[in-house]
Amino acid sequence: MRRFSVFTLISGTGWLIDLGLTVALVMTGAGPFLASVIGSLTAVTFVFAISQLMVFDTGGRIQTQHYGRYLVWHAVTIPLASGAVAGLTGLFEGPVGYLADALPWSLADLLPGVTALSAGAAKAAITPVTLTANFFFMRWLLERRGV
Repeated sequence: MRRFSVFTLISGTGWLIDLGLTVALVMTGAGPFLASVIGSLTAVTFVFAISQLMVFDTGGRIQTQHYGRYLVWHAVTIPLASGAVAGLTGLFEGPVGYLADALPWSLADLLPGVTALSAGAAKAAITPVTLTANFFFMRWLLERRGV
């Protein structure tokens, strides 16, 4: 449980990187799918490196020989998760827009926009599933342990 907790903290930092890039890219005109792919790829690379040093039994070294397989894993999971983000963004825009409209104008002006906020909410909604799947895949990849 301790290792999963540390992995969650590292992944949380990666998630903030992912979320920040996703929202920033949507604000600059990128679609939620592309923004999510770029944010996710940056974050999973960070998590891959740091978690090897702090979570998994790799002798305190980053095992770059596994990075290719890790990227193949994410070549499947990132598009799936990004598709979910894009779909959920559309579902969340109505309620998020309603909430944003209810805010005082001075606070609403500080927000990045309904689509960007909705993409961030969608990213948050899928995080528990992607976090858990990534932990078990990395454990298998680096330590060859089953679920």
